[in-house]
Formats: sequence, C-alpha cells, structure tokens
Amino acid sequence: MAAPNNQYTLYKLLIFVLILALVVDFCHSQPPFSYPRYSLKSKQKYQRKVNDRINECRPGCSHISDYLEREKCVRICASKECYNEIYASDELEEDEIDVRYNSFRGCVYTKIK
Repeated sequence: MAAPNNQYTLYKLLIFVLILALVVDFCHSQPPFSYPRYSLKSKQKYQRKVNDRINECRPGCSHISDYLEREKCVRICASKECYNEIYASDELEEDEIDVRYNSFRGCVYTKIK
C-alpha cells in the first residue's frame, strides 16, 4: 500500500491528467454551427410573396413520399442558391428542428424582390 504522501501525489496527478484531457477536448471541439442569416419582414405582402414561391413548387415535388426529401425538393425549386447557401453543407436530419427555415425564407425573398 502506498504511503499517504505518495497517495496524495497520485491523486493530484490524476486530477491534473483529467483536467488536461478536458481542456484538450474543449480546444478540439467543433465551432458552433453557423449559417447565413436573412431576415424577412413580417408584413403580409413579403410573407405572401415567399409563400407563393414555395407553394408553386409543392405540386412538382408531391410525388416524393419521404417528408425530408420532399421539403428539400420544394426548397431547391424555390431557390437553389438559397438552399445551397443555407442547407447544402449540413442537410436537415429526421426529427431535427429547422432553425434555419426563417433564414431560408428571408433569402428567397431577397432573390424574388
């Protein structure tokens, strides 16, 4: 059995190694996810223009049964440029809350105004 002084040194070394591992993990973690942000005015006429563009695309994508693939089709149809800018690098996954949708709508508006 180790002497109390050696045990204390061992605990200090173990704590140091654990803290060092946490710091290294923190430093190598990925930066927060970022995407271009666009705003869309809340006035009805702006909302309507974007809704009309998106709704024009829905019939052309209605043959796709998978929800995510259908929404991808609709968004690419509405604006391929906006889709690529906002979604292409990190596409939506099943059960993911789409926090980028308002930015997508704002981007679409900038392309159609």
